[in-house]
Amino acid sequence: MRSLFRSKGFIAALAGGMAAAAAFGAFMVNKDAKQDTADTAFTEGAWSGTVANVTRAAADGAEGLEICKDGCKTVAQGASIEPGSTIKTDSKTRARIKLADDSWVAIDRNSEVVLAGGDTRQIKVERGLVVAEVKEVQGAVPAKMILPHGEVTIPNTKLAATVTDRRTSVEVVRGWVDLASASGTTVKVRSGEEATIEGQGDPIVASNTNLSDSIAWTTEGPKTDE
Repeated sequence: MRSLFRSKGFIAALAGGMAAAAAFGAFMVNKDAKQDTADTAFTEGAWSGTVANVTRAAADGAEGLEICKDGCKTVAQGASIEPGSTIKTDSKTRARIKLADDSWVAIDRNSEVVLAGGDTRQIKVERGLVVAEVKEVQGAVPAKMILPHGEVTIPNTKLAATVTDRRTSVEVVRGWVDLASASGTTVKVRSGEEATIEGQGDPIVASNTNLSDSIAWTTEGPKTDE
């Protein structure tokens, strides 16, 4: 009987099978490497971002989104935003910013925020309404939102902050946050709750059932101006 291992057909089939197995193994290793790279693309540091969307409640052709760092300039969708930049909207413009760690921030009309520089993720709200959805980054310091009347420590959370001269409110859509007031008091604010700070007073936490409707304009996809 002729040995199976001496058959040219068998040897060719065996070689082809080994080559296919090697190719599949290389594909899986490369796929895992790409996945690891994507998962660890952002590890720590100040936020940078990109203008993902701009909407304007007027057909006047004006540009109402301004970025300031070593001078100010109006920008449009696709513009890059460096750490340390101030972002301003006028009375007719809203903007959505995608951040480097895949978090995002939506900025309402007549608002001003700063992507703070430094070694950790921080955003400073100077005035107006800002809605942020912050992703958790494994091994990184939790992100913070700096407010005139206190600061918010943000884990994996979606929240809205409204700032005026005399009052700050923090509303939690999903998850929870720790809000520390300038007076030194820290409270936990959970999903469906709102904390308010008047001047230099302590934060007051209460339930809020109307938030979802008021921030509907911040969702992804086609947008309509209110």
